[in-house]
Amino acid sequence: MLEGVHFELQEKLREVRVGDVRQDAADGVGAAVIEGLCDAVGAKPQLVYGVLDPRTFLLGCGAPLASSIGLVDAMRTGPDVAPFWDEESRRIWLGDGTGPSARNALHTALSRWYQHTWYQPDPDVMIARRELSLLNNDERGALLGLLDVIGGLRASSDPLQLLDAPALELLRRSLELSRPDRPRTLTRSFGPAVTHFTRGTFNLLDVPTGGLAPHSYSSAPLPAGGREALRCRSGPEGVASALEETDPFA
Repeated sequence: MLEGVHFELQEKLREVRVGDVRQDAADGVGAAVIEGLCDAVGAKPQLVYGVLDPRTFLLGCGAPLASSIGLVDAMRTGPDVAPFWDEESRRIWLGDGTGPSARNALHTALSRWYQHTWYQPDPDVMIARRELSLLNNDERGALLGLLDVIGGLRASSDPLQLLDAPALELLRRSLELSRPDRPRTLTRSFGPAVTHFTRGTFNLLDVPTGGLAPHSYSSAPLPAGGREALRCRSGPEGVASALEETDPFA
């Protein structure tokens, strides 16, 4: 956590130089504000900007969202992702939907679709690997669909040595930049988040809905009245079918 009121940190930040790319994450800023460690919500990012190189790209993590407008270049817009769809024990029994899971990452980031006008969103969701992962083809495709409609930063924590050819192609596809999409409707949803966008539709429910498999994304908007079940197109033509051929969960 960056505690910008400490003189030692300010001196350290002045020394930050990483080649020609300068990026820092103001992690845990929200916790510092809550604990009263700075006088105002914007004090910490302003202090950081005061000591960093002007070309530094500042990514906020855990910072107050609306209060950080104009102070950060990008912002984490969802919880940590995990190589499984849901952690029901924490979400249902504790009422905590912020734990690491693909479901929570999708629900939160999709609900904040509009924040691309404030800063670059950083959903930080992509998991392309099949090894050491419980995500099936539809769920990995939904993560890819999220990146397409939300736009913003691209990142993955997949160890490259765990990626086979189809997973590597899926990772490459997830790194392609896209313009943020907009919803087609805010009154109809396949789950407790915005799911109907102009470039595609999500089904975040645990049952088939509107012709979509559970936990999936269709890159074509659904026509009125639904249609036959459509497998998520998790990448260029052929990638989804290649994953299905070897995916025990598909």
